[in-house]
Amino acid sequence: MIRVTKSDGLIIFDCYTEECMTQDLLDKWLKSQHNFPVVLPNDYIVKYFENNNFILLGNFFNSHGQGKSKYFVFKHKYVA
Repeated sequence: MIRVTKSDGLIIFDCYTEECMTQDLLDKWLKSQHNFPVVLPNDYIVKYFENNNFILLGNFFNSHGQGKSKYFVFKHKYVA
């Protein structure tokens, strides 16, 4: 995504962060037939995109699977 996003282009995606895995939600996942969530640290995601000339415009949560996922909205900064 990063390689092909034009200047001022947006990247929007969701994933599971540590905020999406409270003890109650983790217990729900473990009791379900869906034992596949991959959790990524929020700070790592933000720093990775910042290091590649993106700025975080915002984020929000949405119901997904046994709990919730976090959506990120990044904008590519112009680099001369």
